[in-house]
Amino acid sequence: MFFLLGTLFAEPVPIYPFPYSCIDPRFPTLHKGWVVGCNPQGMIDQVYHVESMRSQRLFHSSESIGLGEGLFQEQHGVWNLQKHEYDDFPRIRVELNAPLRGTGKQWAYTTESSLGIVQGRQSMSIDAHPRGWYPPAWWGDRVVWVEDDGSGGEDLWMYSVSEGASVLRGGAVSQRYPVANDIFLAWIEGNQIGIWNQNHQEPRFINASVVDRLTMDSQRVCWSQRGEDIDIHCSDGFILQRKGHQLWPSLWNGILIFRESNQLMMYKMDE
Repeated sequence: MFFLLGTLFAEPVPIYPFPYSCIDPRFPTLHKGWVVGCNPQGMIDQVYHVESMRSQRLFHSSESIGLGEGLFQEQHGVWNLQKHEYDDFPRIRVELNAPLRGTGKQWAYTTESSLGIVQGRQSMSIDAHPRGWYPPAWWGDRVVWVEDDGSGGEDLWMYSVSEGASVLRGGAVSQRYPVANDIFLAWIEGNQIGIWNQNHQEPRFINASVVDRLTMDSQRVCWSQRGEDIDIHCSDGFILQRKGHQLWPSLWNGILIFRESNQLMMYKMDE
């Protein structure tokens, strides 16, 4: 059974407003109900809300973008999704090696030699060697990022105002792609996914062969899993198994978007 986009649906349906691929393969992505997508040149310049079906076009386009309370374009500021305009501050004037991530009015970013945190006109930086590509994650009031371990591998590091910077997870197996939702943190560690509740002393692990990235909402972690083909698996046991490959999943409030045969698709998980 199929339903129109924007209402309940029992099978995945196409998201027709975004027929174009992006230069940054992490996009289109789903953020706070908004699909963040690209123009025919592969540049991010528009958003579409999956429930209200409202759309906005940003004043400027960019290859990648930071995700938080708004959409952070480094040279232009934060696109305010309520006001449909850029907030004057903050701005970023350094060269980043991964997209920013925000919580409240704070934004975390990484360069080749530092972790930075900016709020309005105020900023701070910490000496580090973040591995490019992987955005930092806000785990409550802590920032988690992927650090180059100096031997070709990757560790997870954490920073908080009260504790400073320290190794969160390290060792012979690399840790990569941290994502967080409030007090829950998830990451890829070898052929496993680690999930850590901030109120617990140790993380738990799920065996997985992750193709591209993790995505997380308040209920579950999902990923593209390599098998006979590529399907989407989730930590609560849900599997979206379809013909062909389902790639680059992105979650928000029980709504899942993904790519299938160059078409952006959407599925309502909790109905």
